[in-house]
Amino acid sequence: MYLAPSFESAWEITPDVMRHVCGEVLGKGHARSGDACVLDGYCGDTEKLDNSMAEFAAYADQSTADYELFTSAVKKGRLAIVKGVD
Repeated sequence: MYLAPSFESAWEITPDVMRHVCGEVLGKGHARSGDACVLDGYCGDTEKLDNSMAEFAAYADQSTADYELFTSAVKKGRLAIVKGVD
């Protein structure tokens, strides 16, 4: 099943969103290199990264609740989906 939602009005680019996106791109890019020293250099010695990671981990509960709400709306017919969209 494929969905074709419009995110133009659904997502507001806030500093938090941008920080999380940048962190994900940075992490994925360097995870492939396997160079722990490079990652350590980016992370630094402050607790900023630790705090950001903890905030992001807490978001998992919200993501799960959102997904359950979404699938429930689809099952009850309150949200239409488009099947077979490439």
